[in-house]
Amino acid sequence: MMTIVTLMCHVIVGITSPVCHEEVVDRVEISMNVCQMGSQQYIADWKEKSIFRGDQWTVAAIQCIPGNDYQPRDAI
Repeated sequence: MMTIVTLMCHVIVGITSPVCHEEVVDRVEISMNVCQMGSQQYIADWKEKSIFRGDQWTVAAIQCIPGNDYQPRDAI
């Protein structure tokens, strides 16, 4: 089991640093290698259907974390 996690950042006008937080995208039965190789397209498809679909949201990082009990951190 792999947990796919992304760091989403939002640029707010007038603030010099983006506001970022982690988001669990999915928990899937794939290997680490498959997750690392295919996660960018998976994240792109997910982003288009999520509340993060606007241009003001950017994907700052993608992680493949073994297991299914990972809990995302709040604002980073």
